[in-house]
Amino acid sequence: MSRTKLKNHKQDGKKLLPPFAQLGITNSPWINDRLPEMLWAAILIGNLPRERALTIFRRVVNAILENRNEETKGDIRLSAIAKMPEKEKISVLEAILAEEDSYECLSSLLLFEGLPGKESWVAALGRSASKSSADYLMRGVASTLWHQSREATDCRWVRLVSVIAAGKLLLPDSFADIARELVNYPNDGDMKKIRPFIRSAEISLNSTDDELKPDAWPNKFWSECLANTPCFSLLREPEVNPPVSKTTIQRVGEVNELLIKHWLKTRCESGIDAKHDTTFGMAFYSLNILRELLHIGNSTAILGRFGLRSMLDGFVTLSYLIHKNNPDLWRSHRVFGAGQAKLTSLKLEELKSEKCFADTETLNKIANEDVWEEFLAINVGHWENSSLRREAVESGTKAEYDKFYAWTSSFIHAHWGSIREAVFDTCGNPLHRLHRIPRKACKTLPDVVPDACELTDKILDLVSKAYPSFPHRVTI
Repeated sequence: MSRTKLKNHKQDGKKLLPPFAQLGITNSPWINDRLPEMLWAAILIGNLPRERALTIFRRVVNAILENRNEETKGDIRLSAIAKMPEKEKISVLEAILAEEDSYECLSSLLLFEGLPGKESWVAALGRSASKSSADYLMRGVASTLWHQSREATDCRWVRLVSVIAAGKLLLPDSFADIARELVNYPNDGDMKKIRPFIRSAEISLNSTDDELKPDAWPNKFWSECLANTPCFSLLREPEVNPPVSKTTIQRVGEVNELLIKHWLKTRCESGIDAKHDTTFGMAFYSLNILRELLHIGNSTAILGRFGLRSMLDGFVTLSYLIHKNNPDLWRSHRVFGAGQAKLTSLKLEELKSEKCFADTETLNKIANEDVWEEFLAINVGHWENSSLRREAVESGTKAEYDKFYAWTSSFIHAHWGSIREAVFDTCGNPLHRLHRIPRKACKTLPDVVPDACELTDKILDLVSKAYPSFPHRVTI
């Protein structure tokens, strides 16, 4: 499936709009609205050999042609068939049931209380639903759920050609080749061109008069399917085993010890040295996050994404500080952190919270460590009135920002995408529209350790740049 590249999205404020959204085209989902209306065709194409099903579809088109008059609409959706004049309805039903196998497959329609024109189908089929009916139904729906599948396109083709046969959709003379290819589908023309045309033309048949009403057949269909059939997990290939780790807890410990020695070697004074403290602090912080990620289960869990995002923030911020190499900026970053400790301490004090993950005594020490907190201003914005993205652009770390920021942030902020990936599975029952079902345990997510090693080593590169030289890295 081709995708619109990011560069071809149009920025509108803080939104990036793909081409169809730019055109204001209304989305009318095939799976929700139109598939249930073409259910008879979906059942046939999903259960009979394709050429036999297409032969039936052609008979339906001929039935429309034979009964064509000023009132003929050529609409072969279930709700429309139910409203057809009796002669036309009988002719269409006879065409649909021309094959003996059609009776057995389409008896599954009778499973639904809300089936439009059910009495006509009962009379035409002359039988009730069988034990196999649900299987026919599931195969038909499963094969046509994806609106661009070959089977779904076949169903959309017969709907389109029936409307053309009724004279309700006229193709201009310049479309003569397309008209011929439609008539001879799928045995004539370039399918890479004619199939997209079929789909785009079929969706254009929907007008405002076709807007789904609460009591419409599609809603009844999906409601009955959900109520009368069970959920079960979609059977997929086994989850890929996590990649072989690029480091070990032992190696991380060794690098940490070597970094402590380098910290001692490069320390010049016992007073405040914002650059030295921050540079080494970022590295020690990253090493400790990596150490935690290497504990069993952490790197493939939700919290692993939190750690990776924290590493990214540290890497971009340190890159920016070293790039600017401004003493005022180093101090600003340090003062901001102390101010956050003060802010949290004061808020907890106001809340009179007795138990909290934050140690208020430690927070008070941090707030007063460099200067008495009564002289310490609190910055409630960004530490430099900037953003991490701008820091990444200026420091030349935009590639790392693009690679790690968005999806790790989704996990931190509990956005829908991350929730969907971690705690929901896809229901394997096609009659449930591939809806979400809760997992019994969080999904084993892709291992973040290789990425964490990459970021940690880049932070160590920065340490070596600011305080030469430190050649040791965590990646083995």
